[in-house]
Amino acid sequence: MSSERVQVKLGAALAMLGAVLALIVNPLHGDLPGDPEAAFARVAATASWGLLHLGIMASVVFLLGGLLGLSQVADGPLARALARLSVVVALPGAAVMLVGLAIDGFATKALADLWASAAGADKAAAFRMALAVEEVQTALFHTWAALFTGVPFLLMGLSGLAAGGRLSALAGRDRRDRRDRRAVHGRVWLPARAGPWPAVQPVRVHRDAVDAGRRRTRVAPVRSPGCRLG
Repeated sequence: MSSERVQVKLGAALAMLGAVLALIVNPLHGDLPGDPEAAFARVAATASWGLLHLGIMASVVFLLGGLLGLSQVADGPLARALARLSVVVALPGAAVMLVGLAIDGFATKALADLWASAAGADKAAAFRMALAVEEVQTALFHTWAALFTGVPFLLMGLSGLAAGGRLSALAGRDRRDRRDRRAVHGRVWLPARAGPWPAVQPVRVHRDAVDAGRRRTRVAPVRSPGCRLG
């Protein structure tokens, strides 16, 4: 097995693993309340807050590996350029996302715990610090939403549809298979022999074995009453 084939298989496996992991940990994380105090209270009360973010970070790494592997599939110049561009955009996007998740999972958690346990002036100061850190994390969120979860996958999809992309090749193969299936069940009427009457011979066209990657058909005559086959 070639190294390119191994990269593609590994990339597909990593993409599936990252998607499944994201589907598990993201619902467990959920959306925080709009009120900052309620949001910090929930973060402070969630003991597994950091563990959830580690799971999300792992899904990001797996999805990035999937993009890197699947970018090897493209063959045509345009498809290959779009696939490589998706990786170029995804790399800084994933880096920003990992930093933002680390801030939200550990810095925000520490400040939320500090705010929840403080009293008086210390509580107000901890709240302001937590709020400032959360604003930084929100800014990073808008960046990674475009650079990782949006544009790279759009570019990879366009790469698959472009000339030389595997999606276009699969679509062409599907059209050929549909034509083959129609040929399998079709009938062709051919002249049987020259004579005073226009006798015809029905033949059935069906699929034969595949030899060296080329599909062949065999014509089998089917006798019918009233037809002179000679």
